Amino acid sequence: MMNTYCIECKKPFAVTDAELAFIEKVSPAFGGSKQIIPPPVQCPECRLRIRTAHRNEQYLYRALSSKSHEQIISIYSPDTAWGREFAVYSHDEWWSDSLDFLSCGRPFDFSRSFFDQFDELQIRVPKISLNQFDNENSPYTTGTGYCKNCYLINCSENCQDCYYGKLLQGCRDVVDSDYVYDTELAYENFYVRRCYNCVYVSYSQNCTDCGFSENLKGCRNCFLCTNLSNKEFYFMNKPLPK
Repeated sequence: MMNTYCIECKKPFAVTDAELAFIEKVSPAFGGSKQIIPPPVQCPECRLRIRTAHRNEQYLYRALSSKSHEQIISIYSPDTAWGREFAVYSHDEWWSDSLDFLSCGRPFDFSRSFFDQFDELQIRVPKISLNQFDNENSPYTTGTGYCKNCYLINCSENCQDCYYGKLLQGCRDVVDSDYVYDTELAYENFYVRRCYNCVYVSYSQNCTDCGFSENLKGCRNCFLCTNLSNKEFYFMNKPLPK
């Protein structure tokens, strides 16, 4: 095990022997000589931030279309930290036949840095304002498809009347919940599947009319319970008459 400090947040973290062994295993070989990948210099949390920094799912901005100059909702801030705005088109404008992406191309200059040229290309190619597909009345969503009457959800498909959530799949009337699948009438749920009328429930599946509980399977009418399977009318993990 190797103990070191993160170059980003300056906090200590450890690189385990298993990680070092994995790094050696995946290190490439060139000309019969293995080139060992250096161990990480950022802690796991900072590495996660770096990997996901390019993807915005939680912030929406009012902006103007670079094509029509009409007001749109966009995942791209009009006031970037680096002082250059992206060209952003509305969903319909970006998908229209009037946009020729080949015109954004440019020859590669081998005498210049690849990353400098890639950065210039990134700025030049228009961005789509929101990632949506076949939604109805859900303008304040991104990463969504086949949703109806939804507001401020992302990474979700086939949902209706859902608000303030992430990764909702096949849900209806779900509010303030994340990682919820095939569920209806839920509030403040986290990582549940096939549940109905549950509030403050997490890591559970196939439950009905449960509240403030965790790790339930096939339960009904349970309240303040944990780690139960196929139970009904339980309070604080103890059975009660109906």
